[in-house]
Amino acid sequence: MATYYVDGAVGNDVNAGTSPGGGNAWATLGKAASTMAIGDLCYVKASATYSIGAAVTFATGAGSVLYGSATRLIGYTTTPGDNGRALIQASAGSFGMIHATGSGWTFENFIIDGNSQTSITGALLTGSYHNVLRNCKVLNCTNSGVKLAGTINSIIGCEVTACSGASGAVYLGCAISAVVLGCYIHDNTTHGIFGDQTGSDVAFCIVESNSGGSSDGILISTWPVSINNCVFYGNGRHGLHVSGYWIVNKIFNNIFVSNSGYGLNAAVMSPAVTDPRVDYNAFYGNSSGARNIILAGAHDVTLSGDPFTNAGAGDFTLNGTSGAGAACRGVGFPGVM
Repeated sequence: MATYYVDGAVGNDVNAGTSPGGGNAWATLGKAASTMAIGDLCYVKASATYSIGAAVTFATGAGSVLYGSATRLIGYTTTPGDNGRALIQASAGSFGMIHATGSGWTFENFIIDGNSQTSITGALLTGSYHNVLRNCKVLNCTNSGVKLAGTINSIIGCEVTACSGASGAVYLGCAISAVVLGCYIHDNTTHGIFGDQTGSDVAFCIVESNSGGSSDGILISTWPVSINNCVFYGNGRHGLHVSGYWIVNKIFNNIFVSNSGYGLNAAVMSPAVTDPRVDYNAFYGNSSGARNIILAGAHDVTLSGDPFTNAGAGDFTLNGTSGAGAACRGVGFPGVM
């Protein structure tokens, strides 16, 4: 396993790439993509904007983060490992900027800016098994910020904002297990998350202010899904909208506040039912009501006020107000982020 370096300000792709600085670092992400092998590591310095006019395709790999053989690109500002983010920006449209067609790729600490180019996707993870986008900010993409296809691909600890496109800001299309964990998905002009394949898992996310009369916080059109410990706030239609078959869905410990439709809409079911796999959720101020079709769980809470400290400023910690944040704490609801 080798370690490489990219420095857009002083690097050159004819270099060996095996140490930082002008005498040895590479200049482009494309060079890293075409050279790296399974288990290699590449540090990308935020010394310049990495402008791309076509997809950078990462095809090598049968590695996996689970088995210690992930192939990793990691942004940094001054010193490798400092968690600084390097900027990747589209200069043209109609492609997926970071496109993982292999397996076991991890992309960490990047700002991926679609630059409002036509039909642009920020990160397109289509390979099978354990491609991961981690600690990245994805913005200004017009054909979704992140698309997860293939099998078992994930987005972890990322922010996705100012994106559009019919497939949502984050699209879950994995045949098995698309995972969204600890993400902040907000202020997109489409669904925050849209899923139309099986096996979606969403946890510890804030999905808020995704605007438009047909924009849900999350729209799931298939099954099964597991959604827990999330906040749905101020979205243009429903907080969580399950429009497909309702089979083995598990929706626990979420907070639905001030969505323009229902907090939780499960319109395909009839008649209204109680489902033991949907419980421990809190609701306040959703314009159409707390729920549609799914009846209240035994431990659900109807709040008397906004439970958040200052949601308008992005502070979703729970306040101490009786009947609001305190009521969530009283039954074990999470204070997310």
